[in-house]
Amino acid sequence: AAVLDLLAELRRELALAMLFISHDLGVVATVADRVIVLHAGQVCETAETSALLRAPAHRYTRTLLEAAPRPPGEGCVRLSSASPAHERAEAKLCETEAPTAQLHLE
Repeated sequence: AAVLDLLAELRRELALAMLFISHDLGVVATVADRVIVLHAGQVCETAETSALLRAPAHRYTRTLLEAAPRPPGEGCVRLSSASPAHERAEAKLCETEAPTAQLHLE
C-alpha cells in the first residue's frame, strides 16, 4: 500500500503519466484515471476507470472484477474453510458445507 500511495502522490505532485500493469482492478482503480483491459494480448475494453468499474462491458473485465477480494456484504457469509475459495468468496451458503464443483462447457 505504501508504494501505491507514493505513486499516487508523485502522480499528483508532478503531473506524471504512467503505465501501470496489473491483473488486480481493485489496485488499478486506486492509481488510474483510464483503464485498458487486455485479454490474450488483445484490447477487449477501454474506459475511464469509474465507468469501467460501474458497468464493465466485456465478459473478461467482469470476470476480473468478480475475482477481486472484497469483504462480505449484508446477508452474505464467508464460506467455511472446507471450501478452497473461502478466503475470497461470498455466498449465501451454509458455513458447514463446501459447494460442489460445477463443469461449464461452452
